[in-house]
Amino acid sequence: AMEDRSIFTDEEWRTLTFAPLWVFCSVAEADADIDEREIAALSMEVEDAYLYDEPLVQEVFEVLQEDDQPLLDFKADEREGDDGLAEVADLLDRKVPGEQAEAFKKAMLFIARSVAEASGEESFSAERVSGGEELSLFRIADLLGVSL
Repeated sequence: AMEDRSIFTDEEWRTLTFAPLWVFCSVAEADADIDEREIAALSMEVEDAYLYDEPLVQEVFEVLQEDDQPLLDFKADEREGDDGLAEVADLLDRKVPGEQAEAFKKAMLFIARSVAEASGEESFSAERVSGGEELSLFRIADLLGVSL
């Protein structure tokens, strides 16, 4: 059976909704400044929630679409991104069936890659993803426990 937000406490659910934001910050800050294109890439993923066939991802994105509250909560949150993502992975591993947990993690990695590819040069060369961004992709994959 597919799990949905009802299996999480409010606190756990909040942690889960922060996942794409921690991923975004991790990649976007890799090259020091968060640029407009990166923010646009994140917004686009959030708006394309329906393209993900993972219900949990859809629910998380819908929450982020609703209003600014999640962003305000996120800014107020004390956790470092790495700790946050490790917590997200732990949460998924404890509460969600393996295949579904994997799908959620893969979706986060997909977002990370979209954001990394959005910044950088306009040309469509392999150089679009900077070394720092590449490292943060590996780190995110590692923290979430999925392969790139």
